Amino acid sequence: MKRDWDIEELDEQFTLSSSEMAVLHGKVEYNQFGLAVLLKYFQYEGSFPRYKRDIPSAIVDFVAQQLGMDVSIFDQYDLAGRTISDDRMLIRRYLEFREATEDDRAILMQWLKGQPDLNHEQSVDYWLNMSYSHCKDRHVEPFSKDQMERLVRSVLDTYQEDLCSLIYSRISDDTKARLVGLLEGEPQEHSGSRRKAAPVAGYWAAGQPV
Repeated sequence: MKRDWDIEELDEQFTLSSSEMAVLHGKVEYNQFGLAVLLKYFQYEGSFPRYKRDIPSAIVDFVAQQLGMDVSIFDQYDLAGRTISDDRMLIRRYLEFREATEDDRAILMQWLKGQPDLNHEQSVDYWLNMSYSHCKDRHVEPFSKDQMERLVRSVLDTYQEDLCSLIYSRISDDTKARLVGLLEGEPQEHSGSRRKAAPVAGYWAAGQPV
């Protein structure tokens, strides 16, 4: 999440509605504050913050103003205790989200593999952001950050391996033999002269890239 927000953006994205204010009813002050921040963060991001430092101070200040509370009250809200677990469940239920399952993992991987942009975009961060957006669109709370990153890297690695295998399968046997000779450092005819390439151990000899 970006760190800097102007007042128009805060008003548009982080204003508590009357129904959201009702969700906070009956809770002690620090719990109301924490739940409100968590709700608006999740509503925007589609995932929960891991640490308080993940939440921009401008958002915390804006929520404090709406609740008429001192911003320091947020310090009492624990992101690692039992209360946070109950609050997460409440937020999922209110926003009609659910936790991701192994079926969702398979669905996300299949979705990533089917994206046409894979042939020119190999950035992990790009596809990680796209994956979070996909989960949000499906009303699924994503896996942990580490799990999501491993999933994306796995898809990108598989795509690259499959692409190399496809390219190799379309190269003629004669060209493969010439490439093997070139990479092993054997003299090759090239533009009327003989030149020797630096050895690259077994890149094509094994039938696939290392």
